[in-house]
Amino acid sequence: MFTEGIVQWDSGYTTPAYMQKDLDNGYLYVAEKDGEIAAHITIIEAQEPQYLDEKNWKDSEGKPCCIRRMAVKDVLQGQGIGTETVRLACEKIRKEGYTSVRFDAFQKNPTLQKMVDKADFTRIGVVLFSKGPYDLCELVF
Repeated sequence: MFTEGIVQWDSGYTTPAYMQKDLDNGYLYVAEKDGEIAAHITIIEAQEPQYLDEKNWKDSEGKPCCIRRMAVKDVLQGQGIGTETVRLACEKIRKEGYTSVRFDAFQKNPTLQKMVDKADFTRIGVVLFSKGPYDLCELVF
């Protein structure tokens, strides 16, 4: 992202301590390629407070789960690793009995926007975080 001039996360958002907390809580998952970490994703039931204000969620009565902090190693981007990581996360979430997946996608990240479409998510609204507008995305099972 940074090599493309995309700055969607605050400096404190993905620090080693932040990621360690996800790992310690069992929320952090990694994708490997050739024995090295290629991507990471957080799967977490807790929603961002801004999500709770959105009235257009299709799965308003179900049990949603969220994906957060997904990133692919810069040199491996464009190989479908992010899309596959999200697909596998969604499959895990579905198998665990959740009824939908929610996440936010930075509008100024064209790669992430393409992944939203490839993974059949629906954009249902927009939320403003410190770096700008993010599409609220949902996949209902």
